Amino acid sequence: MPGILLAFRISVFGLVCLGSLILAFAEGAAWPALLTPPLGLLAFFLTERTRRIELSPIGANLLGLLAFVAAGMEFSRDSLESRFLALAHLLVYLTWVLFFQPKRIAQYWWLCALAVLQVAVGTVLTKSSVFGASLVLFLFAAIWTLAVFSLCQAHVRIGNRREFAELAGSGGSRFRAFDAFPAFDSRSAAATRAVGARGGKRGVGGDSTWAAELRRPALVEGTAQCGPGERWISWRFLFGVLATTSLSLLLVSMFFALVPRIWVGNRDSLTTHSDPGTMRTGFADEVQLGDIGQILESTEQVFDVRLVRIGPEFRTETVDVEEFARGNGYGGDGEPLFRGAVLGQYRSGRWSAHHTYEAPFSLSQRTRFPIVRQDYRLRGGNGSYLFAMPPVAGCLLGWPVEGDVARIRDDAGGPRPSRHQPQTGTILRPKQDGGLHYSAYSPLDADGRAAAPDWSEPSGGLDRATRNYYLELPVSALPRLIPLARDLAGHPSATAAGIRRDRPAAERAPDDAETARRLVRYLRDEGGFTYSLDVSIEDVTIDPVEDFLFNRRSGHCEYYASALALMLRAAGVPARLVSGFKGGSRNRFTGWFEVEERHAHAWVEAYVDDRWIALDATPSAARNASLQRFAPSMPSWREFASMMNDMWNRYVLQMTPERQSREVYEPIHLTASAWWEKSRPADFSFAALWSWLREVFSSPEKWLSWQAWVVTFLFLIALAGVARLLRRLWRPLRELGGLFRSRRRAGDSGVPFYDRFRAVCRSRGLDRDEAQTPREFARAVAQAFGDPLARADLARFPIEVVDWFYRVRYGNRPLDQVTEERLEARLVRLEQALAESNGLGRPKRNST
Repeated sequence: MPGILLAFRISVFGLVCLGSLILAFAEGAAWPALLTPPLGLLAFFLTERTRRIELSPIGANLLGLLAFVAAGMEFSRDSLESRFLALAHLLVYLTWVLFFQPKRIAQYWWLCALAVLQVAVGTVLTKSSVFGASLVLFLFAAIWTLAVFSLCQAHVRIGNRREFAELAGSGGSRFRAFDAFPAFDSRSAAATRAVGARGGKRGVGGDSTWAAELRRPALVEGTAQCGPGERWISWRFLFGVLATTSLSLLLVSMFFALVPRIWVGNRDSLTTHSDPGTMRTGFADEVQLGDIGQILESTEQVFDVRLVRIGPEFRTETVDVEEFARGNGYGGDGEPLFRGAVLGQYRSGRWSAHHTYEAPFSLSQRTRFPIVRQDYRLRGGNGSYLFAMPPVAGCLLGWPVEGDVARIRDDAGGPRPSRHQPQTGTILRPKQDGGLHYSAYSPLDADGRAAAPDWSEPSGGLDRATRNYYLELPVSALPRLIPLARDLAGHPSATAAGIRRDRPAAERAPDDAETARRLVRYLRDEGGFTYSLDVSIEDVTIDPVEDFLFNRRSGHCEYYASALALMLRAAGVPARLVSGFKGGSRNRFTGWFEVEERHAHAWVEAYVDDRWIALDATPSAARNASLQRFAPSMPSWREFASMMNDMWNRYVLQMTPERQSREVYEPIHLTASAWWEKSRPADFSFAALWSWLREVFSSPEKWLSWQAWVVTFLFLIALAGVARLLRRLWRPLRELGGLFRSRRRAGDSGVPFYDRFRAVCRSRGLDRDEAQTPREFARAVAQAFGDPLARADLARFPIEVVDWFYRVRYGNRPLDQVTEERLEARLVRLEQALAESNGLGRPKRNST
């Protein structure tokens, strides 16, 4: 099988397998697309190479009918996703059938078309940024395959080989064939061997394959050219495909960014099954003890956050997340705590929330400044709660990434407010809204520090009903916990029946703050408890919290928080459990603070000294060690992947008409206007232009901005133009320099032996026309001076001179001394032979 044909077939099969792999990733299932690569490999060897298995037309039609039946059975299901996947699977089945058919050009085109359709289907099935990277890879593979196919067609038209004729399906009759280089006669071959024997191994004539290379022509067909001794698929071809792919990708990106968005569909109904950003467990109104342990080993990103301080006149500055957490007075041992669900009722290992929805929060420009805006990008969307760091005055769904407060208005055209529960500080996400971006607003005091969390409790303390709700205990289910808690708190008469939920603060002994400290110290430091993700229960007949306290004495944050909340209630301190996230890491590429599922956490809020404070009994060192154990092995790569995922979501999936206008059209308009103002003769300054370029390239955060891309693109275009201009000027300058050095006359080629050959022929009345190629001129010489050349044993000498001319002039292969002497001797014999024939009559010129 010819090499170019083999490369073409491998490229087609590779493109098809890549398309199926992309479909399998998008679908999130191995069957059936993941079976395409092994079947393609099998078909390549059994059908393409050896032709041991080839489907007949009847067999192919029967298998195609079975493919439609199988897809029809899937299509008959009720769900929209099943029907869509049935069409995707039909493409895969048809690809399998085509694999094992005898192929001509049409079949290869069908395989490529099916690969493109599979990738097109995958765009509807996933939102992952990995899919975007695979599209770039598929673009390169597709352009490579088309380029190899073009070379293959050129080789077909030039070579007219049997394999290519079968590939074309026409027996070769439609392709023009010619043999520009007939075989050497026996005398030329003998002379070649003799010269090779004299030249040795290092000389050109000594190479055993030099004759074959010499006879190989410079093949040209359309835009494809292959010189003597050059491979069809070379490094130049590879770099050409890379350049074409890069240019295509750039043009496609510009086209995508500039074409106005008409409609951006909601594909959640088809992508929830494979969306890697969806949380595997939710933060809902009811949580079973131990649920949070399901995600503590996961490194899936839940959300990322950025803090912006907004002062008077809407001036903004970035605020460090960890610094804000240390100064907000909420707790968390210096790590940020992102509050989610607030749960107050406990029954047999299950926490639930009982609250009423308050009026939505409204933000207007009358809001007192300064404030801190917490911008969140939530990756998953199946929870009922939004997360934020206290204090929170309110929350708005939807925010401009680069916007300011002036753009956030509580009106019909602005972001929609979420439900904010002042009594618990909970941010509830409206069920009818699917937005993943929201902003929480934190008030600052006069010194610029975060104000204490204010959940609108009455100044006189909790009302009786609320206090009883946060002191409620299943007394019969906790016979050992209640006495232990009252004993640790220092109550001498610790009986379960003696708990009074409505006792005045003055009757409590000791005070609530000391009670909270003692209980936290017991669970975290003195009780001999250990941190573990193992939630296996030893005694199923008792409450899970009592099993944790008295049997296992090991568990994760949910057990520590549940035990602390119940023990606080037993000691007479109102308490509630809070689930959310603790900690995270800053992405060095994007600057955002990223929180993963392994950062999920539960803690307690206790009502002490007429305010709610955060308490955490989970051992911090052990939890941090667990976090490090499940941390990504290559954090830098993970941060880079997160940045690419962010760019994919922001600039592709979420490129709405409003965002396109704000982030593409407006900057272009403003930049063009500013550039026009600067480019006017009166105001233009190269110093200002140079200052702007230095500002763009000296700031790493601007390297990924559209200004940097535009400048880089214009610079590359200018560089390519200069290189092309220098290339065009180099040859004339080199020839001009050579003219002054050697004073060549017009028409000389720069190859001495060929110029002498032309001079000898010109002296006998035969010169090369401008329209003639060197090879056509050599044929004319051989025909015009056939008899004298034959008598001098030089019949093949004109063709040989041209072959060596091509080798030296275009192949950049200088002659060795032996070959140069041989050519010189033959030129002398040629001149003598033509001089002797002059007495027989002047030869006629041949016009061919």
